[in-house]
Parts: sequence; structure tokens; C-alpha cells
Amino acid sequence: MRALLTALLVLLSPLLRAQLTPIGNDHAEVKGLLAATRALRTVQARFVQEKHLRALKEPVSEPGRFVYERPDRFRWSVDGAAPLTILTAGSAVRVKENGAEKRLGAAEQRMYASINALVLDLVSGRLLESPEMKPRYELGADVLVAHLTPTGTMARRVQRMTLHFDRASHQLRTMETVELDGDRTVVRYSEVLVDKPVPSGAFTDL
Repeated sequence: MRALLTALLVLLSPLLRAQLTPIGNDHAEVKGLLAATRALRTVQARFVQEKHLRALKEPVSEPGRFVYERPDRFRWSVDGAAPLTILTAGSAVRVKENGAEKRLGAAEQRMYASINALVLDLVSGRLLESPEMKPRYELGADVLVAHLTPTGTMARRVQRMTLHFDRASHQLRTMETVELDGDRTVVRYSEVLVDKPVPSGAFTDL
């Protein structure tokens, strides 16, 4: 069975690749995506985060949701075996693990702040235009794919990132992050709301 699946993938891979066409960074579709991400004020969505770790035989899948408000208010919650909420409002970072707020030391503050800074740059579109990223784009029938290769400090940990955007709405569908050690994380987004009022207490209540 495995040999049959492998053969099918080999036969289909040229067709799958043919569905995506490389485009330049100055293509109208890329400019439209960047303009849309610069203009958005709030984003809310549900997601499923799937971690593929070398230490585990099976991937770990966790549902969650996030809320973002420009310029720097962000809430990321994962509902799994170990529930986690990270809340950023300006320079302040708060974390709740397993139902209790965690007292953060200086090193942990910096760690969580750096994680949230990455996600904020992604959601706001700044990551696509970062001088520490080498972008490459491909266009499909209904999708715009951004391949990002880190060239700055992130390159010490992350090998590459692949983002799939809906061509019509410019909303992010999926994001894959591959780390240098081979571990990878795939996040799939759904129920995306753009420029809608955010829930009361989203950035104050853990």
C-alpha cells in the first residue's frame, strides 16, 4: 500500500506543481496582498495548530483562536492538553497556563514578547516586507503562496515559512513553519473576521 501511494504521489507531483506559477515581488497580486494587510485594523479567527515533532510518532493537534488589533494588541489561546493564553497589550505580556496566570521573569518576558512580535508581524503583514526575510511568491487558481526564508536572527532557528493566502479576500488560510532541527508546525485558520469589533475584555482578561 505504501509503495502504491508513493507511486501515485510521484505521478501527481508534476501536475500539482504545475498548478502554481512563480511570480515576482512586484506582481499586482503581491502588491494587492501587501496593501490589504497594511490596511486591516482587526483580525479574529479560529485555528488548528498541528505540531510534527521528531520526538513523537504522531503529530499533536490543538485548536485555538486569536484576536488582533492594530498596532500591538494580540491574544493567542490554545485549547489542548495544556491550555495556554498569551496576551499582549503594548509592551506588556501576560500568560495563563492550565487556568492560572504565570508569573514571568525577565527572560520569560523577553521570550514570550519575541514570540508575539513574530505573530504580530505576520498578522499585520510586516513579516512579508521585513528586511530579514527573503520572500518568493507563487500564484494558483485561488491561492497566493508566500515562501519566506529568514536571513536575520530568526535564521538561527527557522529554516523556512510557507503561507497560503486566499486570492479573493487576502486572508491567511494556512501557515507552515519548518525549524532547523526538522520539527514543523502547520496552522490552519477558519472563521476569519476582518475589521469587526473585538470582544470586550479580549486584551485585558486572561
